[in-house]
Amino acid sequence: MPKAATKKAQVVLSDDQYRLLDEYAQAQGMTVSSLLRESLERTLIASLQHRRREAALSRLTGQQLPTADWDVIERELEERWAGHDLP
Repeated sequence: MPKAATKKAQVVLSDDQYRLLDEYAQAQGMTVSSLLRESLERTLIASLQHRRREAALSRLTGQQLPTADWDVIERELEERWAGHDLP
Protein backbone atom coordinates (compact mmCIF):
# COMPACT_ATOMS: atom_id res chain seq x y z
CA MET A 1 0.00 0.00 0.00
CA PRO A 2 1.49 3.38 -0.97
CA LYS A 3 2.39 5.82 1.76
CA ALA A 4 0.30 8.95 2.19
CA ALA A 5 1.38 11.77 -0.10
CA THR A 6 3.19 14.48 1.85
CA LYS A 7 5.33 16.18 -0.79
CA LYS A 8 4.21 18.45 -3.57
CA ALA A 9 5.70 18.79 -7.07
CA GLN A 10 4.61 21.30 -9.66
CA VAL A 11 4.35 20.31 -13.30
CA VAL A 12 3.65 22.83 -16.04
CA LEU A 13 1.65 21.44 -18.97
CA SER A 14 0.39 22.91 -22.20
CA ASP A 15 -3.35 23.45 -22.54
CA ASP A 16 -3.57 20.50 -24.91
CA GLN A 17 -1.63 18.21 -22.56
CA TYR A 18 -3.79 19.14 -19.59
CA ARG A 19 -7.02 18.80 -21.57
CA LEU A 20 -6.04 15.32 -22.77
CA LEU A 21 -5.06 14.20 -19.26
CA ASP A 22 -8.20 15.73 -17.76
CA GLU A 23 -10.45 13.95 -20.26
CA TYR A 24 -8.73 10.64 -19.60
CA ALA A 25 -8.78 11.13 -15.82
CA GLN A 26 -12.50 11.95 -15.84
CA ALA A 27 -13.21 8.88 -17.95
CA GLN A 28 -11.36 6.82 -15.33
CA GLY A 29 -13.20 8.53 -12.46
CA MET A 30 -10.08 10.14 -11.05
CA THR A 31 -8.39 13.52 -10.83
CA VAL A 32 -5.48 14.59 -13.01
CA SER A 33 -3.29 14.59 -9.88
CA SER A 34 -4.17 11.02 -8.98
CA LEU A 35 -3.72 9.97 -12.61
CA LEU A 36 -0.23 11.48 -12.66
CA ARG A 37 0.69 9.93 -9.29
CA GLU A 38 -0.51 6.50 -10.40
CA SER A 39 1.26 6.80 -13.75
CA LEU A 40 4.53 7.80 -12.07
CA GLU A 41 4.22 4.95 -9.58
CA ARG A 42 3.61 2.34 -12.31
CA THR A 43 6.39 3.53 -14.61
CA LEU A 44 9.25 5.67 -13.39
CA ILE A 45 9.12 4.88 -9.67
CA ALA A 46 8.68 1.15 -10.29
CA SER A 47 11.65 1.23 -12.68
CA LEU A 48 13.83 3.13 -10.20
CA GLN A 49 12.94 0.73 -7.39
CA HIS A 50 13.72 -2.23 -9.65
CA ARG A 51 17.12 -0.73 -10.52
CA ARG A 52 17.84 -0.16 -6.82
CA ARG A 53 17.02 -3.80 -6.02
CA GLU A 54 19.18 -5.02 -8.92
CA ALA A 55 22.11 -2.89 -7.72
CA ALA A 56 21.74 -4.25 -4.18
CA LEU A 57 21.61 -7.82 -5.48
CA SER A 58 24.67 -7.19 -7.61
CA ARG A 59 26.57 -5.89 -4.59
CA LEU A 60 25.53 -8.93 -2.56
CA THR A 61 26.41 -11.48 -5.21
CA GLY A 62 29.69 -9.73 -5.99
CA GLN A 63 31.07 -10.26 -2.50
CA GLN A 64 33.82 -12.75 -1.86
CA LEU A 65 32.21 -14.85 0.85
CA PRO A 66 33.56 -18.07 2.35
CA THR A 67 32.45 -21.12 0.48
CA ALA A 68 33.94 -23.83 2.67
CA ASP A 69 31.84 -26.59 4.17
CA TRP A 70 29.90 -25.64 7.28
CA ASP A 71 32.13 -27.86 9.45
CA VAL A 72 35.19 -25.86 8.36
CA ILE A 73 33.47 -22.49 8.86
CA GLU A 74 32.14 -23.54 12.27
CA ARG A 75 35.60 -24.67 13.40
CA GLU A 76 37.17 -21.40 12.20
CA LEU A 77 34.54 -19.37 14.05
CA GLU A 78 35.01 -21.37 17.23
CA GLU A 79 38.79 -20.89 17.03
CA ARG A 80 38.40 -17.17 16.35
CA TRP A 81 36.00 -16.58 19.24
CA ALA A 82 37.45 -19.03 21.75
CA GLY A 83 37.69 -17.45 25.17
CA HIS A 84 35.18 -14.69 24.46
CA ASP A 85 31.99 -14.53 26.47
CA LEU A 86 29.27 -14.89 23.86
CA PRO A 87 25.56 -15.22 24.58
